[in-house]
Amino acid sequence: YLRKAQDIINELSLALNLKKGGEVAHRLESLYQFMLRELTQANIHSERKTIESVLKVLIPLKEAWDQLMNPDNGNGNRNSHKPNGKNVKLTSRC
Repeated sequence: YLRKAQDIINELSLALNLKKGGEVAHRLESLYQFMLRELTQANIHSERKTIESVLKVLIPLKEAWDQLMNPDNGNGNRNSHKPNGKNVKLTSRC
């Protein structure tokens, strides 16, 4: 499963547009590179603690994506995730 996690994180990294994404994209890139290094070390040394350090970063990122993609974020406003109430088309370069 470590290799699959590395593949997914690598795809996320490749999908970043560092020119248009600004500081957020650069910070995400740093997080993705950290996770890739840690997963490589975990794979080489069979270190559970290293995997746990990656999960501490990855789980909040996943939760943030879930909130962005959830049309009803719990506050009763179904359009709160849409800028100006308009639908946003999310695309991937993957």
